[in-house]
Amino acid sequence: MNHKRMAEAKITVNLRLVLLLMFCTELHAAFPFFPTFTNSEDVYAINKLYSALGSPSLSGWTALGGDPCYELWQGVQCTNNRITAIVLSGANLEGKLQDDSLANFTSLLTLDLSNNNIGGSIPDKLPSTLQIFSLAGNQFAGTIPSSISYLTSISDLSLSGNLLTGVLPDAFQSLAQLVSLKLSANKLSGHLPPSMRYLTSLTTMHVQNNELSGTLEVLQTLPLKDLNIANNQFSGFIPENLLKIPNLQADGNQLNVTISPSPEQPPATSSPSPEQPPAVDGPVQQNAPPSPVYKPPVYHKRKTMDVKAIAYAVAIGSSIIIAIAILLVTICIPTWKVKRNASLVKVESTMLESTKEHDSANNTTQSTQNNQEAGKEVEEHKVNMKDLQSISADRKPANSDKTQTSQKRLNYTSSVKSFSVAILQQYTNSFSEENLIRECRFGKFYLGKDEDRKLYTVLKIEERKSKIPLNSFLRIAEDVSRIQHCNIAELVGYCTEYGQRLLVYKYYSQTTLNDIIHSHDHSKRTLLFSWISRIRVALEAAKALE
Repeated sequence: MNHKRMAEAKITVNLRLVLLLMFCTELHAAFPFFPTFTNSEDVYAINKLYSALGSPSLSGWTALGGDPCYELWQGVQCTNNRITAIVLSGANLEGKLQDDSLANFTSLLTLDLSNNNIGGSIPDKLPSTLQIFSLAGNQFAGTIPSSISYLTSISDLSLSGNLLTGVLPDAFQSLAQLVSLKLSANKLSGHLPPSMRYLTSLTTMHVQNNELSGTLEVLQTLPLKDLNIANNQFSGFIPENLLKIPNLQADGNQLNVTISPSPEQPPATSSPSPEQPPAVDGPVQQNAPPSPVYKPPVYHKRKTMDVKAIAYAVAIGSSIIIAIAILLVTICIPTWKVKRNASLVKVESTMLESTKEHDSANNTTQSTQNNQEAGKEVEEHKVNMKDLQSISADRKPANSDKTQTSQKRLNYTSSVKSFSVAILQQYTNSFSEENLIRECRFGKFYLGKDEDRKLYTVLKIEERKSKIPLNSFLRIAEDVSRIQHCNIAELVGYCTEYGQRLLVYKYYSQTTLNDIIHSHDHSKRTLLFSWISRIRVALEAAKALE
């Protein structure tokens, strides 16, 4: 009887638990915003975004309620109970973002929806807290909203590879923290807005493959290190400061190829804006293009080259020729000295043998008188021997001086940096084919990039030509590094580990003279065939070799 009552009580308890569970489920369904770990404002915002994207198949995501931070929704990153990052690159997303699809995020720092199929226009209301914002590789159309001016904390803005049209908004005056701006492969047009001069932290700017026009003067005071403006409709002169950018790509425009105007030419008609801030590295220079001295024809927007590019090409060639000359002198002079010393020793031994034979013959066949004459001849030979001995004696300190000089030379290389093979492999991606710039008779040139994004040109000398004695190679590196000229590529370091022979130069992005001469691009070759251009090339080459 007791067992029966206990069984009935157990069934009753289980039934109550089931009813309680059903009640909690219904309660959660009726009140989806029941307190969760994730901030309720962020839950509401991400539900709205999910609906705008067409409710895609994303792990954990739902259009109603949920706990993104606690349940670890796909691509969602949180700090404490706030959503700070949404990274869904290449997630096959579709749909269209509405104006308020992103407006309710109040702690979002990173939003990466790149490489999807999202269409529509870029929302006008954006989270002001964004630091990284990427919509690259989608189907966004329309214009770039002027509301980007409210993204005062933005450091990385990427809208490349969309269908954006219209002019760039003049809305960059508040984006002083922007480091990277990528707007390439759209259909943007018009001039670069004046407010771009306030982008005082901008180091990377990619706007290639658009229809942008006008001049580049607004960029001349920015701290750019990577600028790609290729395949647009820019015109006028390239400001001198931009020519110093380590990674500059400007082909496919209508930029003038003449040298900057001389002081005698009329000044620019435009005056700097009174609101223009001072330059980062000095006063602003307005280089509005006056009437050019010479301008070759443009062939269907094809690439035109700056004469400075040819000058740099000649400079690089000159530095290589100088290095070869030093190498030949270093190798040939010691060889000549060895041959000279060997010749002296041979003469000395021949004279000794001649003297001995002469003495022996006189002792057996000659008279006393002849012996006296022979004695005179022997004395003459002895005098000659003393001369040779003095020559031989003079040679010995020369060898010691040479040794001391070599030791001093080894210390000279402290003025250039010694790189390890491991570091250069890291810089050049293990000397991959992607980093190969060109080949020459001594080896291959590779593009190198260090952790600070600084670019180098690394010459890896071929194994059969790298059997240069260590001391000779160090002397070459030191001698080349001492050559300081604006028209000669600067040697910054070398590498001798594991028998390798590598030279590290400062990187110049311009095309080489050889590339221009043998180019199939008629616009490049036309530049060389003009008489005035040849004179300028000759002058620049003379300056480099002066």
